[in-house]
Amino acid sequence: MAVEVLPRPGVVLPATGLAIVGLAVARLVAGPGPGGPGAAVAIGVAGAGLALWGLARLRRARAARPDLSWWGFLRGELVALVLAAVLLPAWTAVPQQQRDGFVQAAREWFELIHVARGRH
Repeated sequence: MAVEVLPRPGVVLPATGLAIVGLAVARLVAGPGPGGPGAAVAIGVAGAGLALWGLARLRRARAARPDLSWWGFLRGELVALVLAAVLLPAWTAVPQQQRDGFVQAAREWFELIHVARGRH
């Protein structure tokens, strides 16, 4: 039995596009910044284009798999997106020294695994 593994579009493009639109709106509300309001509008339009392109890709991919519900189709990606949305602010709330310690410990752990597997 052959398994066909194809990359399928996910929720990252639409979510990123919506985040860019949100940031552009926040920039417009906060007042003029570098480039003026025209730059914020251009960034918002680019974000909307990215979101629409991602949604179109999702609709085409979903049409190719009519046996799955939307939840079944996007379950893993939505869970990963929610985890990232929770962990990223938590990571930025940790003091810089502690973050550096975490990163250093992770590097040492990965090096240990790398050496233990015999790939040096």
